[in-house]
Amino acid sequence: MIWWQRRPILDVIEGYDKISIREQKIVLITVTVILVMLGYLLVIEPLLLSNKIIFDERSNTLKVNANLGKKIKETRERQYQDPNTPLYEKLKIIRSEGDSYQQKINLLTQALVAPKQMVNLLERVLIQDKQLKLISLKNLPEQAVNIQGNTNTLRENPAPDQKKEMVEALIYKHAFEIELEATYGSTLSYLKRLDGLPWQLFWQSLEYEGTEYPKGRLKIKIYTLSTSKEVLGV
Repeated sequence: MIWWQRRPILDVIEGYDKISIREQKIVLITVTVILVMLGYLLVIEPLLLSNKIIFDERSNTLKVNANLGKKIKETRERQYQDPNTPLYEKLKIIRSEGDSYQQKINLLTQALVAPKQMVNLLERVLIQDKQLKLISLKNLPEQAVNIQGNTNTLRENPAPDQKKEMVEALIYKHAFEIELEATYGSTLSYLKRLDGLPWQLFWQSLEYEGTEYPKGRLKIKIYTLSTSKEVLGV
């Protein structure tokens, strides 16, 4: 017996035939809607959910692959990168700063009297005036002088902590103390001759004390700068 020939099915068919055409249409539409909903719930919705899961898994897989690719690239770059590169860059900066400081020192010292020439120079100026009599000529201890930063600022004998913290270019100050017996006029002439020299001298102090007229005692301190720490012989 075929399934639709069974008694319950036949009763439904007979009942359907007995109702009006309008009611038959309503029943047909209702049954169709129910079948469509059942088909959506049982077939279409599971497929959509399955596709969404597959799409999400694919997206996650792509992200994981992208991250792995990035890590592989970074690992390869680290393998081929020289670990000493930061040190080379720092050394390059230090060398550049050293060249800059050396240029400053050269500019500062190029017009100065060389320490070895200082004594002879002072003697040559001194013997030009017979009214000048040398009492003493002392070579004072040299002093360390630092050129720091971007300006030619001179600092003598920096503190130990400053030496550690600041990049510095070191030069030396060589000073002389000269004591003469001279008249006031010969003193002025002597100072003018020193100022008129083609080399640069720095004045530290000047004292003139009258003794027995017209003579007096002149005491001056002058200095020059040099990159040499050599002690000058006087």
